[in-house]
Amino acid sequence: MRIEFVTPWDVTDTDAWSGTIAPMYAALSRHAAVTPVWTGDIPPAPADRFLERGIGRLTDRTYSPHHAVLSSRRRGRVVAERVAASGADLVVAVAASTDIVYARLPQPVIQVGDTTFAALLGFYPIVDQLHPLAVRQALRVDRDARRATHSFAMMTDWAVRALVREGAPADRAHTVPFGPSVQPQVLAPREPHDELALLLVASDWARKGGPAALAAVEQARAAGHRVSLTAVGNLPSLPDWVDARGRVPRHTLPELYLQHDVLLELATANTAGMTLTDAAAYGLPVIATDVGGVATIVRDGETGLLVRPGEPCVADAVAAITKLTGGDRWRALSVGARAHHEALLNWDAWATRLLELADDATLPARTA
Repeated sequence: MRIEFVTPWDVTDTDAWSGTIAPMYAALSRHAAVTPVWTGDIPPAPADRFLERGIGRLTDRTYSPHHAVLSSRRRGRVVAERVAASGADLVVAVAASTDIVYARLPQPVIQVGDTTFAALLGFYPIVDQLHPLAVRQALRVDRDARRATHSFAMMTDWAVRALVREGAPADRAHTVPFGPSVQPQVLAPREPHDELALLLVASDWARKGGPAALAAVEQARAAGHRVSLTAVGNLPSLPDWVDARGRVPRHTLPELYLQHDVLLELATANTAGMTLTDAAAYGLPVIATDVGGVATIVRDGETGLLVRPGEPCVADAVAAITKLTGGDRWRALSVGARAHHEALLNWDAWATRLLELADDATLPARTA
């Protein structure tokens, strides 16, 4: 089977789309003949660039050319030209609804994603900053892209439910979890540190629940539990007892995962961050808020502990930290996390499932 891999991201960039694109492309290439179609060089339509500048200057809202109709039409024309010459059997569009929506491709399209635009409204602060004109266009592009898509391979059950709620046929929307963003290692059985070492990875301090994590660990320490906190990412000023590393290169994350006992991710909004699949690959139990798509990646009581979002979050997180200071519970969750990675949260499992969907999508053409 010949597959065109359409994406605005560079398939050789190990940081692209939170570190998913390169391992995703590599895994699919191990199982099929795959050609990348990069769309990151297609500029927005002039009218959308004008609106982006004008709305940004005149209002307190933003405008996104990347989800606008005119720019999507421009992208579609270029994608149609690039795919037409390939003779591919199938198009896999990765975070690329705006690339395929108006391309009128003759091949069936499988969209790969982690959410829908509508699901982010009222959920992700950055989306709620968009101007109403931008929101209307993004919703239209998403709707039209659903009609141009044969099937969907979404990272979580939450994303699948959103698709179906928005009109996608239930039998065309499938949960296909992603693998990790960093290369997993062959692990010896892990043991927790005497002082439970918690890790917080926060590219967006507020959304990733930095304040709640800080409060929970502080309360656990005040209660006499031997716990420590390391924080990496875009950080504010933190107390001296926090090991604040700031931004770190992705290639250093494996060492951090191996040096710590628990990933703490008390996000207020989360489609299902790649740190969660990373943690599973390194046998790291997770304490996370049960929001968005998290429950697909973190199995409560098996690979980590889920806590309630909102007001109960900090108290629930303190209770979860307390449970994991006992070695036996931590060991069971660590084994469960690694098993979840080996069975499902890895890129070969992702590629195998995607090719099953590809076979279904191309069957009519192959049997005609």
